Amino acid sequence: MKFTACYTKLEDDYIMGQLLEWPNVLTSGKDMKDCQEMLKDAAREMAIAYYEDGMKIPQETLIIEPIEINIEPEALLENVG
Repeated sequence: MKFTACYTKLEDDYIMGQLLEWPNVLTSGKDMKDCQEMLKDAAREMAIAYYEDGMKIPQETLIIEPIEINIEPEALLENVG
């Protein structure tokens, strides 16, 4: 099965990884390679748990689109009131 991984660099220089189609699969590692291996292992362990509980592994189709959101302080304060 193929999934889409999303990675975030954390403040402590660790990398957090999550499967976008299966958000319950989330882990972190000391670098990108470590995080990728941890993410694969977490997915395998989660698959075993799903299988044992009779649950289906999510296979949603993602629609990924960048959006612009104005979060400048002035724009946020316009809606306070």
